Amino acid sequence: MKCKRLAATIMTFVMAAGTLAVSPVQPAEAATQTITLSGSTSISPLAQQLAKQYVKENKGVKINFTNITGSGSGIADATNGKVDIGMSSRALKAEEANVLKANVICNDGIAIVVNKSNPVGNISPEQLFNIYSKKYTNWKSIASSFDKSIAAYGRESGSGTRSCFEDVLKNDFKLDISKKYGKLEAEISTTGAMQTSVKSNAGAIGYMSLGDLDENQVKAVKFNGVAATTENVANGSYKMSRPFVLATKGEPTGQTASFIKWCQTNSNAKKIITKMGFVTLGSTKIVPRKITLKTSKKLTLTKGKKKTIKYTVYPDNATDKKVTFKSSNKKVATVSAKGVIKAKKKGKATITIKTVSGNITAKIKVTVKQAAKKKTKK
Repeated sequence: MKCKRLAATIMTFVMAAGTLAVSPVQPAEAATQTITLSGSTSISPLAQQLAKQYVKENKGVKINFTNITGSGSGIADATNGKVDIGMSSRALKAEEANVLKANVICNDGIAIVVNKSNPVGNISPEQLFNIYSKKYTNWKSIASSFDKSIAAYGRESGSGTRSCFEDVLKNDFKLDISKKYGKLEAEISTTGAMQTSVKSNAGAIGYMSLGDLDENQVKAVKFNGVAATTENVANGSYKMSRPFVLATKGEPTGQTASFIKWCQTNSNAKKIITKMGFVTLGSTKIVPRKITLKTSKKLTLTKGKKKTIKYTVYPDNATDKKVTFKSSNKKVATVSAKGVIKAKKKGKATITIKTVSGNITAKIKVTVKQAAKKKTKK
């Protein structure tokens, strides 16, 4: 019996060396299923607390964490079948969504943080762009009394936090920082390291998960006049926000599906999410802010032909992304409730896509031409 116990202890140690396991102390043979997660450093602390509570309520389940190196890693691992769940602190890209199912468990804000000695209390999108493009190199450009060189810190490539930071500037304010970065002081690989780096440099600025923010260490400034709070993330007024996604290869099954559903709906899960500074799904009221067309804004169709409108609603964590479709001239072209355009008669028509929430619109101009007459053989 002692040998068996020693072997079990050695096996547990070997497994822990490669992964971080969150499970109750129990014999290894009692585990009915192991769920493995990898990816986002922003989601990991929350997911580990959720996992700890879940295994308390579901005996015989083991949840392991491995490769906590960023959203890109989690997405790649889930796509390649290396893990059951890839944690992503950003929305899935179109090509990723073709393979993976985005299971959103809550929403998070991205706090713009500076050193506590910095007198600046608000950053506009334009000022943020100028800082990260290195047009501004001293805080005097924003606060004349603060003569300090700016140390701009960013997250590493593949970070979900960085992706959301860039997307908000681009989609909401038409400032594409991804193509204009200056030489940053550092690209930092975790949200915790970002906070520590900003704390230790009087001229520093960075961005990090609101849920991990400790205002005893750094100061969160307002972004575009709105404070970084869970209330403002929930009501949609704080634009720098993103979904926390547990991505699975196709529809989740078994204990993986049960764990995800528990994270989304269980009262204990909601308490953990709220306590850790994130926003539960039920309290979110983020309205759509943009429709991006993947179909050309100008279409030419032959009479009788069909074309399905492809689009995305931004942001991905909008509460209601439903849209309606309408044709300005149904005699020329109709459009179905699923966005399928059918060319009816030679002429021109405009198809309008409109969000049910927020009344955001996009338009497609359709030209219908007559089908070419077939030549008859003499």
